[in-house]
Amino acid sequence: MIINRQIALSEHMSEVLASGLEVLQTVFIIINVQLLNNRLAFLATWLGVLATAGLVPNTLATVFRYWNKINDL
Repeated sequence: MIINRQIALSEHMSEVLASGLEVLQTVFIIINVQLLNNRLAFLATWLGVLATAGLVPNTLATVFRYWNKINDL
C-alpha cells in the first residue's frame, strides 16, 4: 500500500516537473521570438528611413529639372 502511494506520488511529481519544463521552454521560445521581432522591426524602420532619404532628393531633383524645362520653353 505504501509502495503504491509512493509510486503514485513520484509519477505525479514527474508530471509536475515535466509540465514546468514545458512552460519554461515555451517562455524561452516566446522571448526569443519577441527579440527577433524587435530586431526585424528596428531593421525595417531604418531601411524605411534610408529609402526615404534616398528617394526624396531624387524626386525633388526630377521635379525641379522638369520645372526648369517648362520655364525654359
